Amino acid sequence: MATGLPGRKNGPQDAFRHTLGSALTAKYISPRFVEFITVIAERDDNSQPDLMDRHNNAIGIQLGISKDKNISENLYEAVTKKVSEGKIDSQDPNITRWLPEDKWTNGL
Repeated sequence: MATGLPGRKNGPQDAFRHTLGSALTAKYISPRFVEFITVIAERDDNSQPDLMDRHNNAIGIQLGISKDKNISENLYEAVTKKVSEGKIDSQDPNITRWLPEDKWTNGL
């Protein structure tokens, strides 16, 4: 919540949380663990929030396992940059995504 980003649920703040959490988990535990948790937590193929979370988790994994020293040593900054470039409903596997603003909520 300290990011200052809007959209705690389904918005940019949610995208940031999923991307950063997945990046850190992939780096320090395992990308397979992120994939396992994603299958359990984001399993509804008809849910736009679940599809959004899967998309951002995949980006986080790529950042977390990056061999680029600038990314691996500065994950927070790398995630911040990715989210700043994000778009509503992006289908690009390299661009974070979130839902339209009318779908945002303040829930967890």
